[in-house]
Amino acid sequence: MGRVYRAARADGQFTREAAVKILPSGVNKEYIKRFEQERNILADLNHPNIAQLYDAGVSTSGNLFLIMELIDGEPIDEYCCGRTNAEKVRLIHELCEALGFAHSELVLHRDIKPANVLVTDQGTVKLLDFGIAKMIESTDIETQGHSPMTPRYASPEQLLGEPSSIASDVYQVGILLYLLLLNRWPFESMDVRSRIEQITQQSGLSLLLSPDTRNLNADLRAILAYSLSHDSDHRYRDINALSADLQRYLQGFPVQVVRPGVARRVHKWSQRNKLAAGTASLMSVVLVATSVWYLWSLNEARRLAEREALVATQPRDLLVDVFRSANPLYAQGAEISVGDVLDNGLRQIRATANQDPETKVALVSTLGLAYENLGDLDQAETLWQQAVEDSTVALGTNHPRTLHARYQMANLRNTQGDYEAAEHILNALRADIAGIDAEADLVARLYHGMSQIYARTARYTEAIAEAEAGVAYSTKHLGADSMSTFVIQNALSDFV
Repeated sequence: MGRVYRAARADGQFTREAAVKILPSGVNKEYIKRFEQERNILADLNHPNIAQLYDAGVSTSGNLFLIMELIDGEPIDEYCCGRTNAEKVRLIHELCEALGFAHSELVLHRDIKPANVLVTDQGTVKLLDFGIAKMIESTDIETQGHSPMTPRYASPEQLLGEPSSIASDVYQVGILLYLLLLNRWPFESMDVRSRIEQITQQSGLSLLLSPDTRNLNADLRAILAYSLSHDSDHRYRDINALSADLQRYLQGFPVQVVRPGVARRVHKWSQRNKLAAGTASLMSVVLVATSVWYLWSLNEARRLAEREALVATQPRDLLVDVFRSANPLYAQGAEISVGDVLDNGLRQIRATANQDPETKVALVSTLGLAYENLGDLDQAETLWQQAVEDSTVALGTNHPRTLHARYQMANLRNTQGDYEAAEHILNALRADIAGIDAEADLVARLYHGMSQIYARTARYTEAIAEAEAGVAYSTKHLGADSMSTFVIQNALSDFV
């Protein structure tokens, strides 16, 4: 077990408190390698509902350490005592937003439980521990097969020793929602063997008829049923779909999994618009017209949402699909490397005809980043160049995906040591976004990228000026506690 300390920065550069976790020494080299890979992934999880990882590594004494955002809050189950169902659903919706972002970055949580979901005094959800602590500590986590888990919150596939997936996170969120709404567990026994027997006999749909849930709103019962199906194929397709249904419940719209008819939609509409519904009861023609308009608007909104979901989830689905090929059940005895898996994904992208342009750019960008993290910089360069060209043609020069791909190309040049090319790309990018409302995070990254190039080419005066300007900009537009501000401040401290 590790020890957690409350710490404050002591070099006088700026004020910040953090949680420092010191972990046991003596881990082997392979463990350290996996730790460093996961650390690099978690460093990119910059989301307001995720506790930020500031730094991690190995101390001179051989101890692994984590430096995390310090969260003053309490576990979500304790915070929710005495609160309404709507308040509880709102918090779970925030949790889903954090998980949806993590999944878009190809990170699974796999250990969602009250101790890892804190709520601050301001009512903000903070999700903790994205796998690092589970990987290098035993604590209360058991291992079934090769998958770490907390048994009472584990999904059926985790208990059965099968690979975890996005559906596993959906299931665990369902358990947490059930616990908050009903103050009890959705299964009778905490024993692993008994739970395995129960999940093979019970369907999530049985929750709709359970005496324990009969006092719940019908929409909430349906959400629980489709989150807690023992068959992962019968759960919500991803965490964003669950999040969307929670949002519909909070706004008074029918949830998607119930597939309501016209009468129920009109009933929901009248609940949200009582005055209009009262007037409409005297004017049946207006009621019919309003209902038709409402249904058309709902279908149009659904169409747009499905379009956005396609772009957001296809990169994840691609990686899930191609990494399945490394599963011994599919590999048929062949030894498959990570590079082989990524090459398979690249072939799938190039073989897919009539692909939506934005989706294709997102897929290519995902693989470009994966190859770069793997160290195959030549293949990463090819893919980032393709992402820039395809996005420019299909989406336009100023589209966020185009700007992001250009920044990643500059970052790759920097990694390759071609500082002149990296500087040229960043200067051109900065000139192009000068006249548009660019994302603040991208602008902050430009400051950081330029300061790094100046420092590596021994132009320290320019490096310090760029970093100082970046800190000022990031603090104003993203907040003093944002990851972008911290990264640039940290770089500035190295210069001075």
